[in-house]
Amino acid sequence: MKRLGGLALSLAIASFGTFTLSARAQDAASPAPAAVQSNSPLEQSADDFWHYSKVARYDLANQAANQVLKSANKPAAVLAAFEKISTDRNDDLDEWLLRWQQIPELKKSVTSIVQILNKGRYERRENVGAIQHNIERLNGNERAYSLAIQRLRDSGEMAVPIMIDYLRDPGKKQYYAGIQRAIRQLGREALNPLLAATEMKDPGTQIMVIDALGDIGYDVTVPYLLRLAHDSDASDAVRMAARQALTNMGAGNVLKNSPAQMFYDLGEKFYYNTAAISADMRLPVADVWYWDEAKGLTRIEVPPQIYNFIMAMRESEYALKLDPSMQQALNLWLAANYNREASLRPGQTDPTRAPQQPDANYYGVAAGAQYVNAVLARALHDHNSAVALRAVRSLSVILGSSNMFSGNSGQPIVDAMNYSDRQIRFEAAMAVAASLPQKPFEGQERVVPLLAEALAQSGKPNVLVILPSQNDINRIASQFNKQYSVVGATSVDAALNEAAGLSSVDVVILSEDLPAADIQKLFEVSRRTPQLTSAAKVIVTHSPASPYAELTLSDPMVSLTQVSQPSDFASAITAARQRAGATEMNASLAGNYAERSARLLGELAMSRGQILNLAPAESALLGQLAGPRADLVRSCGHVLALMNSATAQAGLLDRAVADNTPTDLKIALYDDLATSAKFWGNLLNADAVDSLQKVVASAPDLKVRTAAAQARGALNLPVDQARTLILQQSRT
Repeated sequence: MKRLGGLALSLAIASFGTFTLSARAQDAASPAPAAVQSNSPLEQSADDFWHYSKVARYDLANQAANQVLKSANKPAAVLAAFEKISTDRNDDLDEWLLRWQQIPELKKSVTSIVQILNKGRYERRENVGAIQHNIERLNGNERAYSLAIQRLRDSGEMAVPIMIDYLRDPGKKQYYAGIQRAIRQLGREALNPLLAATEMKDPGTQIMVIDALGDIGYDVTVPYLLRLAHDSDASDAVRMAARQALTNMGAGNVLKNSPAQMFYDLGEKFYYNTAAISADMRLPVADVWYWDEAKGLTRIEVPPQIYNFIMAMRESEYALKLDPSMQQALNLWLAANYNREASLRPGQTDPTRAPQQPDANYYGVAAGAQYVNAVLARALHDHNSAVALRAVRSLSVILGSSNMFSGNSGQPIVDAMNYSDRQIRFEAAMAVAASLPQKPFEGQERVVPLLAEALAQSGKPNVLVILPSQNDINRIASQFNKQYSVVGATSVDAALNEAAGLSSVDVVILSEDLPAADIQKLFEVSRRTPQLTSAAKVIVTHSPASPYAELTLSDPMVSLTQVSQPSDFASAITAARQRAGATEMNASLAGNYAERSARLLGELAMSRGQILNLAPAESALLGQLAGPRADLVRSCGHVLALMNSATAQAGLLDRAVADNTPTDLKIALYDDLATSAKFWGNLLNADAVDSLQKVVASAPDLKVRTAAAQARGALNLPVDQARTLILQQSRT
């Protein structure tokens, strides 16, 4: 079946409107279906659905679809009916269903039909008895052969292991010629299991497989044939057959190439889904094939979305076996393993992994920083947030000042601090902070502001709106005040002032009706302003053909939308953030980042050798000091105690003396104030000292009074202030 790529599908949808208008005109006086011979009620219902969908009578098409859905428990029969109807009409089954699935009136019906058809395909391909029957029919006359090969195509790659079993059986030589011809005609459908079969040790059958691969062609076979051509353990006949197959397919020039390099190149193609083999996403599972000398070809069913990554790992393993020094193959294996793990949906597993086999992080941290750096660099380049997040988390436990930039991938951990996704920015900054860097490096100024941003997280994304109308800005802010923190302005300059008060901006919404020079200024300022560097930009345009459309081709941070109603901006914001590679941040996750940030800031404050300036975090620390979470208040208090700042010292005292501060927290904060005084001396003004003096003299709780007294003593106040306390308690 033909599968449409994204461009082809877009063109199909774009051209469908014109077709529909023409069909409606032709059908105005003819509601009855075209005359197509149907042999069963199911086929008649399928034919009715096909006809009415084509002529845009969606009400009648849905009625026919409901009749088809009554046979949902017979998916193979439904598939056969639709294949007959589409063939009789000379239509491509998948292409038309994809078109109709984009039509709102038909979407629900078509989606249900497609699900049944996919079940039918899966059911049909599994029928071993039918496959054997069709293999043996290949020996008949040309008509019998033609019918048999068509049915074998329906079974796809599931027919290949049985064909190979026949070829390995000396008692079935009468079928060899027909099978060899059929394998070639199966073409690309046969490649997946055939490549695994190149591992067999039976030279006779192996040569038949090699010849078939050479005749089928496709560059995916080249590394496998090249490996056999260079294999010193293979027979002369096998090596010669492999060389001849490469020559036959026009690849004889690669015989001098490195098989390891060719496997690595193929692994790259699998990783980016550009290889000639891919999973059929219509089916619930994809097959990964293995060779077993006793059992022949065996398969493991995996979720189709991880198939390519498993194959990228396999090609990398081939490369590493052939050239153990190939670092890039190891890098690719790690990246594919992270991607495989990230692509699994909740509840899914990968049966190719052994029980108790370690996760991707295990292999990453065991490999070392230089290899995970390469994974992170690739993920950032690909804008793959899921892999980047996993790579940064692996780096966080192995990164140190000695290996931070090891490898040949530049400074990906620094690049990650400018990435569009907050989680990745935070994780990168925390990984660097945890390494307690001892030497200056480019990008170090981003670390502490990011820790401060993480400390101040609420879990709500910040959205900056720049529209010509203040009313429109207010309406958007009112619509999303629970979901987002929204600020806005009617000019770029005013909006930049608003952004300066935010820890970061996740999304900028702006109108193309703003002056072009102002929009250009926003983009330029965004590139050098920490709060805006990683913000997704949504430009509200009058049509998709806006002059700004060109920006979206090269910059995933830019999206266009034509929405006008405030309620419609939610989908535009979500789509823009997904395109920019953002992951979701909830309140629980935000709280976790705040805790980790406070702890790391404390470690930095205590480390005398590190070179990061903590001053940019002071405001965030003071903000959390006034917050409701006692554990976070304690952590922030410990950090502020180690900062040489009058503001920090005053902040500790203010929260300690506040009436609503719990007793145990008061004691902890007075201890922090004492620590601050020990390090930096008295930085409090006279009024603050008087406030502390009152607590020391008259606090109802003796433990609080004692803690305050310790803080007062650490301040090393002048003798007259110390004398006052003594005289106040005197009874003489």
